[in-house]
Amino acid sequence: MRVVLGDNPFFGVNHRTGSKVLESAEKRFVAAADVIATANRIGVKTLMLSTHPGYEDLLDAARLKLPAGHSFEIAPVVPYPHTLNNAIAQDGYFGLVKKLGVGSLASVGLDVVQFMGFFGSKNGVKLKKAFQLIIRMELEKIRARGFVVKHACLHNIITDLLLALDRVDILQGFVAACESDGIKPVLITQNAACALSADIKGDFVACFTFNCLGYMVNPSLEKVVEAIRRPRRPGSELWAMQILASGAIGSERALLDENLDCFDAVLYATTKPARVEEFVGALEERGLARTALA
Repeated sequence: MRVVLGDNPFFGVNHRTGSKVLESAEKRFVAAADVIATANRIGVKTLMLSTHPGYEDLLDAARLKLPAGHSFEIAPVVPYPHTLNNAIAQDGYFGLVKKLGVGSLASVGLDVVQFMGFFGSKNGVKLKKAFQLIIRMELEKIRARGFVVKHACLHNIITDLLLALDRVDILQGFVAACESDGIKPVLITQNAACALSADIKGDFVACFTFNCLGYMVNPSLEKVVEAIRRPRRPGSELWAMQILASGAIGSERALLDENLDCFDAVLYATTKPARVEEFVGALEERGLARTALA
């Protein structure tokens, strides 16, 4: 089982206690860089990173702490809704299109409008170009800073809205966009049972909340356990988020859950470098790790 770093603490987010008063971005990102460097040293080499405004500053801080020639991966979460909202509020929809670097409105403008409004016929694969624009906008910034990108993650707000609207075709467009760029799609969701039963073709990762308390496990712990224990399609993966229930339970108790054996990776988030080492050590000690390396 791999360990993937989560980014919520770097931005002051805790789903149990809510956001908190933050130190300066510079102090937070220097601390985050120490966590990333420690993770890299012990073999944890992936960070799932929401594309918050200014996330590039975090990457700049991290690359100063990582060794030359590192292969640390950033798995960007796109689109970050607040980033899109800010762009639209500031410059309107045409400003957003310009930000995405669209050269010809005639060729993909309608795709972007459909993407934002979920209009049109159920042929979401046509939205592939719109997804590619959004993904590539982040890939260029990340790769320019020396980081690897092997996955692109769709924000759970988008995934779950599309599942609720029965627009699996648009999710298929995201999968197709990732495949075209040689990266693996990650569908983040808070409705695991629905996502795992949807008719989505291709290789993809389903990433969702799972913990033994059933905290934020939707639609219920019982139904999600049933879903993850069904036979899986070849090429699919499962990643578990919030296995510590946002700090409500400790690593020792969480890792005793035999259902974690169904997952290929778990997300772990902290602002303390020592805790990354402790968590990986606990994972190995419990015998749950086929490998603790990403």
